[in-house]
Amino acid sequence: MNKKISLLTLIAIILLTIISACRKSSQYKIQTTSCQIAFVSKRDDGDSEIHVMNADGSNEEQLTSNRWFDNSPAWSPDGARIAYASYRDEDNKIFVMNADGSNEQQLTFNEWDNYLPTWSPDGARIAFYSNRDGVIEIYVMDADGSNEQRLTFNDWSDYSPNWSLTDARIAFYSDRDGDYEIYVMDANGSNVQQLTFNDRIDTSPSWSPDGAQIAFISYIDGDDEIFIMDADGGNVQQLTFNEWDDSSPSWSADSNWIAFYSERDEDTEIYVINADGGNEQQLTFNDWYDTAPAWSPPCN
Repeated sequence: MNKKISLLTLIAIILLTIISACRKSSQYKIQTTSCQIAFVSKRDDGDSEIHVMNADGSNEEQLTSNRWFDNSPAWSPDGARIAYASYRDEDNKIFVMNADGSNEQQLTFNEWDNYLPTWSPDGARIAFYSNRDGVIEIYVMDADGSNEQRLTFNDWSDYSPNWSLTDARIAFYSDRDGDYEIYVMDANGSNVQQLTFNDRIDTSPSWSPDGAQIAFISYIDGDDEIFIMDADGGNVQQLTFNEWDDSSPSWSADSNWIAFYSERDEDTEIYVINADGGNEQQLTFNDWYDTAPAWSPPCN
């Protein structure tokens, strides 16, 4: 009996070792110029905080620690700062901090909700969306919170701005044609162009750093999946195919990988996938909710 138990124990140890080795070998295949991925997690204190980890999922660190709901991290183009939103005093506000979590500064001060900051290519301005004028519109401000300006003016809702690093255009999604589609506009709000035309819900646009493609979410067959398209709206390709929601795409600095979160293992975890849809890998493994990945600029 003891020999049988010892044999079973040995087999279990061997299997665990193999599984661990497979995970590590899979992670080490992620080669990119991005150093880190910022993300949101409830893993430490039960509320949402900003964390960072290496591009292979290792060396996770918590950056914010408070009783508020911190969300939507966005790296500055030089990698020195992270903008994010935080639900405090009954509304969502925009903050910025150093990439190590120090020197937190509040940028928006009003009684309305302000969401999803995104940096201009030169790091001088931050776009976001807000409900402050009775309808959800896109705004921009200097990186210190001054000089706020409204970019979109219509009776529909405009969400989720994402700034191109190559030509300073801003992608966003809107229900202005009756359902949610992806649009782009110039940095001053002019020259709006619609990119997607279908009866699905298309959201969360994310420019590739080389400016060639836009990743986005489309609600198809009962769940959200990751898609990509060329920057002019052509060549639409579906990357994920499963019965779970895959959300919040973010490109690596070399435009080779897309990070996203998925609900496929009964909570939300961070995954990455090649831009051609291959080599999908899970980065986080825990019982908490990990969401909103944001890949850093290139390593110094």
